[in-house]
Amino acid sequence: GYKYVLIAIGLLIGIFTGTTVYNVFMFYTCCSIGFFIYRTMEKAVPRPGHEASGHKRRFYFLVACAAIQLLAIFFLGFTRDLGETTLFSASSFSAPSLATTAGTEYEMAAGDD
Repeated sequence: GYKYVLIAIGLLIGIFTGTTVYNVFMFYTCCSIGFFIYRTMEKAVPRPGHEASGHKRRFYFLVACAAIQLLAIFFLGFTRDLGETTLFSASSFSAPSLATTAGTEYEMAAGDD
């Protein structure tokens, strides 16, 4: 659940402010969650005995867990349309022109015969 709340907040921030702020927020969110998962898993995964290779395997496992969370947040929060749907952009308030709307309706009505 913690990933989805941050993704939803990020998308709201992106809608109101734009793509740049959204990307900065998502980068910060991914790094924060990755660090949180690493520190949490570090306490949960038992330390190996006196083996030198066990410490490396443990470290790689912890980094892999954090990286998977980072990739999951990035993948779930990725949107290509965010730049086109910002709330305060000029293009979001423009109405379609009457000439193009009327032309498509006429073509649709003529094609039905």
